Amino acid sequence: LPILARSLPATGTRYHRAVLRQCWEMVLDVPFLLAGGVVICTVYRADIVIGCARRACQREGDFTAWDIRSAVGFQLVYLLRDTAMVPLLLVIVATIYRLPTLLMGLKARMSRLLAEAPEMQPLEIRLLAPRPTGRPGFCVRASKSPNLSRPTSLQLQVAGKGFWQSIADLKGGLAATAGQALLPLGLRHGREVDFDAIEHGRSEAVINVEIERTVKSASVEKFLRALPPHTELLIQLEGRLESGRQVVLLAVPLTASELLTSFSSP
Repeated sequence: LPILARSLPATGTRYHRAVLRQCWEMVLDVPFLLAGGVVICTVYRADIVIGCARRACQREGDFTAWDIRSAVGFQLVYLLRDTAMVPLLLVIVATIYRLPTLLMGLKARMSRLLAEAPEMQPLEIRLLAPRPTGRPGFCVRASKSPNLSRPTSLQLQVAGKGFWQSIADLKGGLAATAGQALLPLGLRHGREVDFDAIEHGRSEAVINVEIERTVKSASVEKFLRALPPHTELLIQLEGRLESGRQVVLLAVPLTASELLTSFSSP
């Protein structure tokens, strides 16, 4: 009705054309409304289709009804694709022995990396390598806005397609999948990191992260030496601010050779 009201001229035969056009648009909407209802009733894709429709509506001047229809149509196709996978999923569940690999793979794919500009810029980073055994970690000094204050939570991400592929080549695909499934790794205040290191009013922060797991220094160094020197990875710290916003606090791109140099230095 609001669309019809905006399209009505004051006088003339264009009034009839506007009414006929909106009636035709309504007829086109019916199958997509039914499709959207089916998708929303599945719950797990409801937020996706609603989000697609919202983004299409926010495109102001260049958005059309077909943008929303296509978004609903694609989600219905994806739902049918998901349904076709159910019998295969039941076979995997019944065989049991491949179920853990499937679950870890799904967890790894669902752990999405936040893709936005980081709030802090790294100035210096070094790996923490207690010898002969100890807790692995890293220390990073970074610049930041004085307005950035203590987060309420922190998590660690390690990304890099080449990095995880190198691990799969060295340790096997299951080890690489298991490693990705553990991410993002939640960091506990006072045990693995100090949230208060990110202090309001200061333009720099020094953050020490120590994973609460004991490893042998020689084993870590052997692993780093086995990686191709130019293997790239990204160490990313993500956090939730007091406002509730999830942000990328720090993103540090590195290579395997840089990691090895930092680890080997005293």
